[in-house]
Amino acid sequence: MPGTTWKGYLILRGTPEPEELLSGAGESLDPTWSADGNAIAFGCLPKSARDTKADALHIVDLKTRQVTAIPGSAGLFSPRWSPDGRYILAMTADYQRLVLFNRATGQWEDLVTARAGYPDWSKDGKFVYFSNPFDKDAPFYRVRVNDRKLERLVNLADFGKLAQGRFGVWTGLGPDDSLLASRDISVQEIYALDWQTH
Repeated sequence: MPGTTWKGYLILRGTPEPEELLSGAGESLDPTWSADGNAIAFGCLPKSARDTKADALHIVDLKTRQVTAIPGSAGLFSPRWSPDGRYILAMTADYQRLVLFNRATGQWEDLVTARAGYPDWSKDGKFVYFSNPFDKDAPFYRVRVNDRKLERLVNLADFGKLAQGRFGVWTGLGPDDSLLASRDISVQEIYALDWQTH
């Protein structure tokens, strides 16, 4: 809602009203579903993550509505659950690193040190794709999870001006892991009108 804290909502099938994911004054932003659909991980705005030493990522159990902090997540935002549920990916609030939380060990580990935006898991969970919206070339990368090999796939700027949204230049993946991006063509089109007066 305008002028209020960012909140995530859940729309349950067969119910008319959205349900607030997290009650209270805290932010609940950037939700990501667990593989089994029983939980949602969420975070806060990058500025909020930078300004506090508290854990910034949380998980809500959708059966019990119990909320638990992800340990060691201070300074992190934008959680992304892996397709197999083993990991939670996050970005540092300074956009300089992507890190993985191993749910079995409870430990964080670096995935890649690179300026990153909009990370996304491949459907098989073997890669993480991300863009660098801070570079004028708008490069798009993928990093292989098992050996941390980083590949630069394409410069998005080669395809024209990208649309700027509330959180910068958005990128994502389609169901087949194809790259998705939104172009700004509003300044590229020229129209001629035939004007008739009566």
